[in-house]
Amino acid sequence: GVRLLIIMVGAVMAMVLMDSIVYDIGLMRMPIWMAIPFTLIAVTGLSNAINIIDGFNGLAAGVSVIILLSFALASYLYGDQLLLGVSTALIVAIGGFFVWNFPKGRIFLGDGGAYFIGFILAEISILLVKRNPGISPWFPLVILAYPIFEVFFSIYRKKLKRGLSAFEPDRVHFHMLIHRRIARSNPKTSVYIWVLVAVFNIMAFPFHSNTPVLIFIFFLFSSSYLYLYRRIVRFKNWGLGERLVAPRV
Repeated sequence: GVRLLIIMVGAVMAMVLMDSIVYDIGLMRMPIWMAIPFTLIAVTGLSNAINIIDGFNGLAAGVSVIILLSFALASYLYGDQLLLGVSTALIVAIGGFFVWNFPKGRIFLGDGGAYFIGFILAEISILLVKRNPGISPWFPLVILAYPIFEVFFSIYRKKLKRGLSAFEPDRVHFHMLIHRRIARSNPKTSVYIWVLVAVFNIMAFPFHSNTPVLIFIFFLFSSSYLYLYRRIVRFKNWGLGERLVAPRV
């Protein structure tokens, strides 16, 4: 609760100092009374999303680096030196942490580190579109599709399907299923997720200005996530000796 409140305060400060407010979502332009709460929810939600996926060695760090590489390349393409510098600096910083976190897990991000990275990713994605009108608002949505969809699906799974609090922890997140049913190895689990995120980032980049195609790619990712989730839940790995309980989707 306190950490999310700090993130919201940071988001408000960013709005005031950098005008990082989401007005345009590609399909409509929101008035300011809608844009401000939408931005607060988006920044807070993404910050929490990175914390949610920080479950295995190198997972959150690796996913964040892949996302930042896409942001850095887009910034370079549009000559945005500020965001290129910020993205590159964060890649280097996370890279320094990564070599100690993967594969052995000698150090960890912790909640504070995960929330901080999520906050910075949210602000970069907002400013990337705001400072470079040629980039579709759906480009960062596709680049961030994995953590975004993980949050939405977690809320759906807990609140709507199981009647639990959205903040109640459980053991059926996508990365946890991969670990328990397929990878059965901490570092291997992260690699599976990296590949998924990288594939959709590569798919999206050539269409960074094409909103209809990006919307299609986002929904393709969502469909792929749900399909893989269902398949993994039903996957029979006889060596596990456990019955996995997960909600139907």
